[in-house]
Amino acid sequence: MLRLLSLACMTAMGSLTASPLAVPSLDQLLDNYEATVDRCLASFAVKGEMVMDTRWKRAPTPALKPGRHTLFVERDFRYDGRRTRSISHKWGDLGRRERIPKEDPIINSNIIDTDFRATYSGQQDKPGLIKYRKEPLSAELVQRRLDSQWVGASAFGFFASKERIDTILRRCDNATVREQTEQINGSDCYVIDADTEQGKFTVWIDPQHGHHIAKIHATQEKGDRVRGRLFREGDKVVSILSNVAFRQIDGVWIVTESMYDTSVVHLPHTVMTGRTHSRITEFLIEPDHEALHSFEIDDFPEGQRVAYFENGQLLPVWFVWRGGRPVPDVNDEVVDELDRIADELLADTEPGAESSQAAVGRTLNAYVAIQTRLRSFISEEETTVHGRTAVEVCDFRSDGDRTRHQRALAGTLESSAKGTYESFLWDGTYLIQYETSAEPSAKGTVRMSRDPNDTVHLITGQYKGAPLMGFLAGDTERVDTVIRSAKTSSVRRVDIRGRGPYELIEAETARGTYKVWFDPQHGYHIARAEVQRKPTGASRSEYLAMVTYNVKFEQIDGLWVPMEASVRSCAGVGAAPVSYHLKRKTFTLNPDHEGLGSFLATEIPEGTPVTLEIDAHTTTRGVWKDGRPLWEEQ
Repeated sequence: MLRLLSLACMTAMGSLTASPLAVPSLDQLLDNYEATVDRCLASFAVKGEMVMDTRWKRAPTPALKPGRHTLFVERDFRYDGRRTRSISHKWGDLGRRERIPKEDPIINSNIIDTDFRATYSGQQDKPGLIKYRKEPLSAELVQRRLDSQWVGASAFGFFASKERIDTILRRCDNATVREQTEQINGSDCYVIDADTEQGKFTVWIDPQHGHHIAKIHATQEKGDRVRGRLFREGDKVVSILSNVAFRQIDGVWIVTESMYDTSVVHLPHTVMTGRTHSRITEFLIEPDHEALHSFEIDDFPEGQRVAYFENGQLLPVWFVWRGGRPVPDVNDEVVDELDRIADELLADTEPGAESSQAAVGRTLNAYVAIQTRLRSFISEEETTVHGRTAVEVCDFRSDGDRTRHQRALAGTLESSAKGTYESFLWDGTYLIQYETSAEPSAKGTVRMSRDPNDTVHLITGQYKGAPLMGFLAGDTERVDTVIRSAKTSSVRRVDIRGRGPYELIEAETARGTYKVWFDPQHGYHIARAEVQRKPTGASRSEYLAMVTYNVKFEQIDGLWVPMEASVRSCAGVGAAPVSYHLKRKTFTLNPDHEGLGSFLATEIPEGTPVTLEIDAHTTTRGVWKDGRPLWEEQ
């Protein structure tokens, strides 16, 4: 049945006064609320607009300028209980670059269908890349779209959380209903108070408008877990939903307008306030999606290039968008090349036979696929350096976006005073380096910067396990990226001392010669690597050679993981080679980083001097206090 919501809606500020309505139980209120919202959201189409006014005192990234920014958004969203389709147009001040004109907005379009998902982002004069992923329907991704990607989501219960408010309240064992109602916008509303695992909530339920939410107030601070993040000391988010307006369509009450105010403090990186005015211009309940062509893609630019992924692996052939779908971007030469590859595969090429560039790409894609699945982990390691008696211990953590590395050059991480101790943490905004010596009284020093490239240099320069992650010979790019930009490359199947077969890629790059043996029997991880660097500069001090060998693997949670390796390197003409053996004592895949505090700099003592490198000529100084820097000007 089709129900159309027009642009007009009712608004009123109202006041708070007691009312003699009988107070139902919490379960009764939530049942009534759930019945209305479920009826609205089982299958729907919604169009709306938002004005987002934010004021940043401290911005989480250097690219986002502090100050006031106003962004305008129009969105069209469809959902049929399984699939989602979203198209948005954004213009105004994004705070990251020049102002975007309304006449040429940023277009974000995405779809999640039963057997594929696709995204496109670009402008009319700056078309972007289409990403098309052939894969089974992901209920988790659908939920992410449903909880945030449409105008009105917060007013329909997805407020300050990825879960709907009734789910949060039902799971809370201390939620109560106040004995007195309060007036919001002229309606007597029931009031629910709850101290949940995601924060303190006060929720006003409006029985005159289908038991929709008339107002919410939420406070989230230390100890609360919000969208997978555990709030720590100093973190605080206050959110208020108000000025909610409704309209009845064929007996069903619908939210049409709301105001969302928020204040966010995540020290030391983020301090901001914001106000978002949302207005729904059209809402269809249980529409005929086929008649509306809800899940047809008619806005992707014709002829635009497509990166095509199948089961998480990027195919080595470009596609283009034609007639509402991706098709291979091939000409006669490409067809001949693909036919040649197929002939080689069908003929079961003998070891030693050289394959094509497409085969190189196929091997690298298989390697990228396993690295992508190992993005989030904790590794506890020991390294024995040839010629040294002390064992270096290390704790390395990453979630793909953040990284923390701790190492003690002697002793243990728990008793780092026995030897030199170093750590670095990239928390997504700042790089925090801490170092102390063996002196018991030494407090050490902290250096901070906002350049993520510094983190990559530290991984390749300090972390002995970098070769197991594909960073060879001090490269700041992973080996697959280095090889893809090679002048020439080839792949062939070989054995090593009767073991194999391996897929050996040999590549001539701008930095030198690479020989990398990939192991198909162990997830296409690197089994051996040899890098011969081309020395440059008067000092000729760059890496001249590096060999990674004797790699051993273990299967963890169904994935092969490199757990042990030997490395030999030489860092200059005439320099003595350095050899070491690394062994991962434990390896935890996809850990609860937030619960473990993986990316908190808890090891830095109070009062440690801190220096922030703003640019090559500017620094700010302070001291470490309460788990964060306190700057002198503060």
